[in-house]
Amino acid sequence: MSSEEKQSTSSVPQGGLSYHAIRMPAAVIILMVAIVVVGVLGYTQLATNLLPDITYPMVKVYVTWRGATPEEIEDNIATIIERKVATVDDLDYMESQCTEGLYALQVNFTYNADRDVAFQDVLSKLGQVRKNLPKDAEEPLVFKADPSQLPVMDLLITSDQMDLTKLRTYVENELQDQFTSIEGTAGTEITGGLKREIRVHIDPIKLQGYGLSVDKIAQRLKDENLELLGGRVTSSRRDYIVRTVGEFSKVGELENLIISKGKNEGLVLLKDIADVKDAYSVQRLKNKLNQIEGVKLSVFKQTGANTIEVSDLVTKKLVELKNIIPPSIKLDIIYDQAEYIRAAVAGVRDAALIAALLVVLITAFFLTGWKRVLIVSLTLPVTLLGTFFFMQLLNFSINIFTLGGLVVAITVLLDNCIVVLENITRIQEEEPDEPNPVQKGAAQVSGAVLTATLTFIALFLPFLLVSGFVSLLFSELIITVAITITLSLVVALTLTPTLASLFFPQSGAFAKEGKPVHVKKGIVSKLADGFIALIIKPYKPTLRWSLKFRWIVVLITLGFFFVGMIFLNKIGSEFLPKADDGLITIKIKMPTGSSMEETHKVISQIENFVKEQPYIDKYSSLSGGKIWGLVTYEIANEGEVNIQLVNPAKRPKTTDEYVEWLTPLVQQNINFPGLKMKVFHTKLKGIKQTGDFDIEVEVIAPRSEPIENIYENATRVSGLLKQVDGLTGIDVSIDITKPEYQIFVDRTKAIDQGLSVNQVANTIKS
Repeated sequence: MSSEEKQSTSSVPQGGLSYHAIRMPAAVIILMVAIVVVGVLGYTQLATNLLPDITYPMVKVYVTWRGATPEEIEDNIATIIERKVATVDDLDYMESQCTEGLYALQVNFTYNADRDVAFQDVLSKLGQVRKNLPKDAEEPLVFKADPSQLPVMDLLITSDQMDLTKLRTYVENELQDQFTSIEGTAGTEITGGLKREIRVHIDPIKLQGYGLSVDKIAQRLKDENLELLGGRVTSSRRDYIVRTVGEFSKVGELENLIISKGKNEGLVLLKDIADVKDAYSVQRLKNKLNQIEGVKLSVFKQTGANTIEVSDLVTKKLVELKNIIPPSIKLDIIYDQAEYIRAAVAGVRDAALIAALLVVLITAFFLTGWKRVLIVSLTLPVTLLGTFFFMQLLNFSINIFTLGGLVVAITVLLDNCIVVLENITRIQEEEPDEPNPVQKGAAQVSGAVLTATLTFIALFLPFLLVSGFVSLLFSELIITVAITITLSLVVALTLTPTLASLFFPQSGAFAKEGKPVHVKKGIVSKLADGFIALIIKPYKPTLRWSLKFRWIVVLITLGFFFVGMIFLNKIGSEFLPKADDGLITIKIKMPTGSSMEETHKVISQIENFVKEQPYIDKYSSLSGGKIWGLVTYEIANEGEVNIQLVNPAKRPKTTDEYVEWLTPLVQQNINFPGLKMKVFHTKLKGIKQTGDFDIEVEVIAPRSEPIENIYENATRVSGLLKQVDGLTGIDVSIDITKPEYQIFVDRTKAIDQGLSVNQVANTIKS
């Protein structure tokens, strides 16, 4: 039979992707090479982060009012701000917390709200009420909840020659500028150490002898220590800026400050009534790494910057600084976000590579012939690189979610290619006289492949319609899966038949020889056929029995379904699985009123205990404070120890198992009256947390309700919860027992002395 006759007897449809791809193999190959090239470029430009780019519809507001009680903050700050902020558009709910010296407000918007507009609305409302806030309260700190702006690296600067005052001054004036100039960084935060402070210790006897008051001295210091722009002087040829320079530069200048004229026209200098010392402010925070105290420097990155690239640049800068900074100064890394990103991404990446390798090996086992295996192997990188290109266009990043989506997609992306190639192989072997086996094989299954692909995509796309945090977190994963599966369909209907037509020319020569395209003769082929036969042998009688007793099969299936539903209710659930990252936190809360030094004593006990435990790489501590998002705040009676375990390959326990083992040991060895302590697997940074505990019960009362009544009811609820099995570490968040000195002014005696309550209060404050 001639080739013309074969062509006339062929029933292959003329049209479709496969038809045109086979007719234009050069165009298909060039297009796929282009996809590979742009895919490689896209992959190299993709940012690598731990999480997708998430900006929660939340604005955080912090107001510091040093020395103020929670009640004062609620009356003078919380009430004023919350009443005004409650009028913004798209508001969902607000959460606030009043602690000693600090007001924290979280303004939560609906998920369809524009984050930038919401931020500007909150700023506008705060601007309207700023004049009503206490004058000595600091400016409100307002920022969007953007996990990508978390510290990319925390450093501890120590020195065996500088004291903590000089060390902090050096870090503030010299060292931090070295990091803010790094590309991709967005500033730094310095905590710990001792802030330099010029102290004026007034002698009350001398003060009274000269007839002066503390208010007078404070006002003189304020009036004399300033630098003020005076304007501009313009002549015919020159233009001058006028500035009054009066800031003190030396302690001696301050000591010789004239306070007033004394008796006999004599001058009263500051040193006559006070001692002036170059000292430091009261230490409120202590940062340590492996029990060595120092100054903590946190480096932040810009939104959209590659975390690993910024970390690498900071690490490079640390190497450069070793030749610049004084030899006595040591820079150590407390936390490097890039380490955990590399570990997490590497784990998912390795899983993806193993999955791809297994898929190719299994395909090679059943699809005999190296040419067919090569076709399948080529479609995998083309599809993945094409996915990277579209990820870069959509401004995605390589993170645990997008890589997780690729792992899911890899398991099915070769299905389309294998279905097409297997059908082509069947036509080649069963119909040796077919003049267009590749075109016919691809056309026969194109509809089925398209339907299967759309069905698989339909399983994921509804998640994009789900509003809220889930959509925000999983959208990149879902879109990545959809892109990968869609590309696998296009590749299966174009590249696969194109390569098959090139590897197996359709000239009809096989028909003349009277044998099929491929005869299975190898050992692998025989093993594959034997394995399939082994599966089919018991399957045939099972299938006959199932078709004969259909209702029994249906009942058995329903039985498994209901048993599965019963066990489903017994299986625990959580939002995200915990990674074996080796991060453990021991958080403590001392009795209300405890000083930072008292808190530090307990932290030191914990450090001494932790040091003796096995499989610990390093540990850091914070005494007298708490980290809230981007900022560290001073809370004297709180502290924490953060532990980093060694690599999982070097320890027999997972992080959760280590926490379970460590918790009773810490509680047995660390004892202090009224101490509340919690040991837990460190929470994943960047994921929105609803609180510090797994379960939280809120006691809600009108604002007019006395705090004592709320505390009493909360304590009663706490007592009931302690009776519930499985609950431990129950705590009441309200603290109303902090000791304080209260000064009651006798107005009658004060007026006799020519004083007001305001003057007395300001004198005490000074």
